Amino acid sequence: MTQDEIATFLAIVKIGSISRAADLLYVSQSTISHRLSSLEAELGVQLILRQKGFRTIELTKDGEDFVSIALEWDALWKKVNQFKQGNMVTTFNIGCHDSLNVFLFYQLHQQLKRLSSSSRIRTNYQILSHPTDRCYSMLQSGEMNVALIRNPIRNKSLEICPLFSEEFRVITPKESVYPNQPVNLSGLNVESEIFLSLSWNSDYLRWHEAVFGIRDTYGISINAASTIPRFMTDSAKWAVVPVSIANVLEKENGYQNLPFESDGPPAVTTFRVEPKYISSRIPVKKYFDEELSKFLDERPFLKRL
Repeated sequence: MTQDEIATFLAIVKIGSISRAADLLYVSQSTISHRLSSLEAELGVQLILRQKGFRTIELTKDGEDFVSIALEWDALWKKVNQFKQGNMVTTFNIGCHDSLNVFLFYQLHQQLKRLSSSSRIRTNYQILSHPTDRCYSMLQSGEMNVALIRNPIRNKSLEICPLFSEEFRVITPKESVYPNQPVNLSGLNVESEIFLSLSWNSDYLRWHEAVFGIRDTYGISINAASTIPRFMTDSAKWAVVPVSIANVLEKENGYQNLPFESDGPPAVTTFRVEPKYISSRIPVKKYFDEELSKFLDERPFLKRL
């Protein structure tokens, strides 16, 4: 069985004619017929019905079954040639919550991109922002390789491991009514809070309710940390965010990045979720694991778990 025979079979299937397949492949019709006969002889089945007087062909049941195999063979052949030529490209998709992507893992993406450019097998690393349920469905369908999320859901087909935890901080405008020092909870004006309505996890929500009470409405309630700067409009405003977000907002917007004096919310954990039984020795995954570990080690405000 040769690649020429596979390519010939697929050309006949695509065009529906042996003579037109010959034109497409720039060979004679007798060459097409010879390749097809050789392929059928090796497989021990008839793939195509040849009827005199009919310009189009018809696949046998075995021919229909063989199409998917031929397509896989052809795709693998192309990958082998890409590898030989040094221009093979694979895709590795990483899913995470939007706040993790925007404020933290965009920097990981830059590291992965540099790694890919120096490897023989070039990898298109993509970090995709999705909620947890969408990440799970993409992991199970094979559209995503790994997810890094804060609110995992138990699933028998997925492996869930804690990756790192981080403390919370209070952020306020640079010119704030709050002094640049550890925050005392009793001194925060609840009416001026920019509340992240989806919260960070259930532990944070319980802490928030215990400290500030259960409320029906908030002055400002948002569901994306990236929109905080739009609402940090006066000196009394404040919000509670993980330290990775606080660090970026301090650097880019000049906000005060304040720790809690005491009794702050419990640290929030980010988990790694991926399909079970995926070997860590697969090169692309191995490279990702190494870069992720290096990325976390370089950020001491993230506590490895």
